Amino acid sequence: MSGGVTAHFTNVILQPFSSHVTPQPDGYRCPADDKGDDDDDDNTVPIAVGAALGGLVLIVLVAYIIGRRRSNRGYEQV
Repeated sequence: MSGGVTAHFTNVILQPFSSHVTPQPDGYRCPADDKGDDDDDDNTVPIAVGAALGGLVLIVLVAYIIGRRRSNRGYEQV
């Protein structure tokens, strides 16, 4: 394991603290983020997951209540 990693950087701007003296470079928008569709308001998956989790909570609650009723019957006659 004698191999090493080499990285070469060009035109790197590091800004550890906010500076008001030098102008800030413009940000770069990645083309992969621009899909062309502004459909960021699609909440179908979060709503479906929330509904499924809510349904599971209700099922567990009903099963717990039914289980408590059965265990409180007392002794059965033989």
